[in-house]
Amino acid sequence: MRRLDRYIFWQLMAASGFFVLIFTGVIWLTEAVRLIDTVVQSNQAGTVFLEFSVLLLPRVLAVTLPLAAFSATIYSINKLHDDSEMVVMSAAGLHLLALARPVLYFGLVAALLALIVQTVLVPYGTRQLEDRRLEIRTELANTLIREGQFIYPIKGVTLFIDDTSREGEMAGIFLHDARDEMRPVTYSAERAQLMRNGDDVRLVMLSGIALTEDVATRQLSQVRFSEFTYDIEGFLTGKTLRAPKPQEYGLLDLLSPNEAMLENGRYSIGDYVSEGHAILVTSLMTAFLPLLAMVTLNTAPFQRSGLGRRVAVAVVLGILAIAFQIASKAQVADDPDIWQLSYSPFLLGLIAMAVMIRMSQTRAPRHLRSAPQ
Repeated sequence: MRRLDRYIFWQLMAASGFFVLIFTGVIWLTEAVRLIDTVVQSNQAGTVFLEFSVLLLPRVLAVTLPLAAFSATIYSINKLHDDSEMVVMSAAGLHLLALARPVLYFGLVAALLALIVQTVLVPYGTRQLEDRRLEIRTELANTLIREGQFIYPIKGVTLFIDDTSREGEMAGIFLHDARDEMRPVTYSAERAQLMRNGDDVRLVMLSGIALTEDVATRQLSQVRFSEFTYDIEGFLTGKTLRAPKPQEYGLLDLLSPNEAMLENGRYSIGDYVSEGHAILVTSLMTAFLPLLAMVTLNTAPFQRSGLGRRVAVAVVLGILAIAFQIASKAQVADDPDIWQLSYSPFLLGLIAMAVMIRMSQTRAPRHLRSAPQ
């Protein structure tokens, strides 16, 4: 790599690091709100929030890396122009394609990082995050002790708790057990407490009433009690299963989903195929967007007023490319047979960039078209 190429390359790398931090912070804050809600509702420690935040970072980076590479190129080229360095390079005979060389190197490095993040870190982080979320949601104390909410621990059982305390005491208990459809029972109590004895877990209700309905005879009987122990060990029988998200699988599995991935019925072939091709397209776009920004900023005639208009055009083109990529992914998810559509934003962007380069060459003076590199 030539000295000038290294100079521009490291300018781009430094700027991209700044934009990665900015974009990651903004997107992470929006996701952190849901994490905080999960941690607070389940009465977890702050270390769980930190663990969730670390596991979420790969998914955030997968979004921010293309944006950061694009923004870093716009910022760096504009800075070179404002500092008159671009004018000196042009006067020395630096051709547009020569300027594209360090930008291409930078884009390839960013694309490689994006590919590693999406194929290695995102599947691992998403899988660990979803497993931990499931573990917290299925934990007995966190599942049952939820203030002011109707919850359904298992089919046929409804539980409502009006008030709770940190010591595990509850007030205002409503428990409806309809697992025996012929004799549903409804319990209500003023107070209750969750008691553990080894593997046995029981709900002790105090000062309440039990209403039993005999569906066959349509009779309702009631029993008042000062203390009643309700066995809830059955709520824990069987491990809760979840359907893995497409982001938890590797690239090859996504491109060719097997029967095991489809048997849960929650995700279709299109969901997996579109996600797999989206990984490849995102890596390509991460390398392409910096080139698009560079070409857009350097193909128009020189203006002393600056690059404000060209920056605006580059931003619009980048937004259109990303929007087209999102739209094509949605189309492939509906019909996986048209997976080739996933790469259309990249191909159309290459065509547009080639047109801009061709137009700039036809406008340039003859002696600059063959300038030494």
